[in-house]
Amino acid sequence: MNPSEKPLISIIIPTYNSSKTLETELASIRQQDLDQNLIEILVVDGGSTDSTFDIAKKYNATILDNPRRLPLPAICKGLNDAKGRYGALMGADEAFINPSQLRNRMAVFAKYPELKCMLADRLLTPKGMGFSCSYVNTFGDPFTRFVARIKGTMIENLKRNLYLQDNDTYLFRFDQYGAALNGDAGTTIFDMDYVRREFAEEMKTEGFAAMIFFEVVRKSRCTAVIKGDNIMHYSAASFKVYLKKLVYRIINNIFDVEQSGYAQMAVVNPSLSRRKYLYPFYCLTIVLPLYDAVASSIKFKDARLLAHPFYCYYVLFNTLWMYFRKAIGQNKKNNQYVSG
Repeated sequence: MNPSEKPLISIIIPTYNSSKTLETELASIRQQDLDQNLIEILVVDGGSTDSTFDIAKKYNATILDNPRRLPLPAICKGLNDAKGRYGALMGADEAFINPSQLRNRMAVFAKYPELKCMLADRLLTPKGMGFSCSYVNTFGDPFTRFVARIKGTMIENLKRNLYLQDNDTYLFRFDQYGAALNGDAGTTIFDMDYVRREFAEEMKTEGFAAMIFFEVVRKSRCTAVIKGDNIMHYSAASFKVYLKKLVYRIINNIFDVEQSGYAQMAVVNPSLSRRKYLYPFYCLTIVLPLYDAVASSIKFKDARLLAHPFYCYYVLFNTLWMYFRKAIGQNKKNNQYVSG
């Protein structure tokens, strides 16, 4: 990027030993049919010891240091260093599918100035990925699927909030509580001028990094999705790694609220807070998790989604265990992000 030219889009990518997927991601960014001088890539790295740095330099990315390694400090650093009119959050294992995706989103922002953020429609699973990758891409985790009523594509998830369809562009409006979804995956794009103006102090905190999608939608009351605007997610979520990630999320929800988007959203949105108490009853019915597993495996033509009941009970058991540890005065904190 020309140093004298202000970028249109800053893309923020937290990394840590991300060489297996980063090149595919950065290549997909550099293949976008926007003027590349208008795209700033910020790789916020937590001390990688593999070839992450070399790959980032190859694609003319700016490398920022993240001493704490965890993703939220990286996002916070990236948001505050970004120079672009718009800011995009990408995981280090995500990639655009076609070269017009950024241009198409910019066109929607230009047409509907009330929009302050946009989401991808769906995370897609490449062939040969880990056993749990398709589940991660479709639902995130069983608890989030239940409390946020995740159905699959973002358009399906937000359908009840649809107020305008313009060809393949879907615009959604929300009440005072915003959307009961976290936009931390799938290349969420924000109007950074709006974020800088409306959330100047909040931007300095990691809690805002966990809540940015929710807070922007809650204040602006709208978002948009382009049908078929999908992101390829090269997740390494093997069955074993995914179980570790579930425990990571549970610990954040119970012991480290600032690192948990859900826990903070539940403070603001009473309906989210109430739904969490229904999750144990959902699991204990046995029939409902089984029904959801079969229905989703048929809908998405993926037998791996049949593992849904096991994930449900695994989350329930570990949640009860962590609450017990908290009740007896023990503390638990994640010190390293579980990727995948």
